[in-house]
Amino acid sequence: MGSFYTATLYPSEKTEDVKKILNGRRFYICSKDDSYNLVSEEKMDEQNQIVIKDFVKKLSATTEKPIITYMVHDSDVLWFSIYKNGKEIFILDNTDEYFDGGEFILEEKEDISKIFNIDKNLWKTEITKEEFEECIFADDFLMTLMKILKLPVWVGGIGYTYLSEDEDFISQLKDDGVKIEKY
Repeated sequence: MGSFYTATLYPSEKTEDVKKILNGRRFYICSKDDSYNLVSEEKMDEQNQIVIKDFVKKLSATTEKPIITYMVHDSDVLWFSIYKNGKEIFILDNTDEYFDGGEFILEEKEDISKIFNIDKNLWKTEITKEEFEECIFADDFLMTLMKILKLPVWVGGIGYTYLSEDEDFISQLKDDGVKIEKY
């Protein structure tokens, strides 16, 4: 059995907005000495893209800084999306292809290399359907995305279910300097 998790990375200064939007729901906020924090909420961990998109649109509506959300399903499926100003500006999604024989989606609506100040050529050559298909696990490609975008790699594998049920997992995160807050 593979990994199952959903999380959203957001600029740390948006933590109060996250708390307001998720008020009354159960969620975790994980942070380290980075400019991004991670939030994983109970309902979003059910991997309902509509619920996730609703949250990310609300959170990103007030910031030009990118909000990143992703879902890994059984280590085979990756849905990775970047939002800014309430709009989706990048999507990599193989859910429809995997489950229904549909299309693999890889769409960039703004120049991601400029937004993240990364090498455009590296982004264009490494973030392709072919590169994704060469990975054994979707988790691996997620980490490739994180590294290229210069985002924190400590976020890999963190989801609500793991945080709520796996004490060893939590202990390891804390040993690695990750602060975990439960709401």
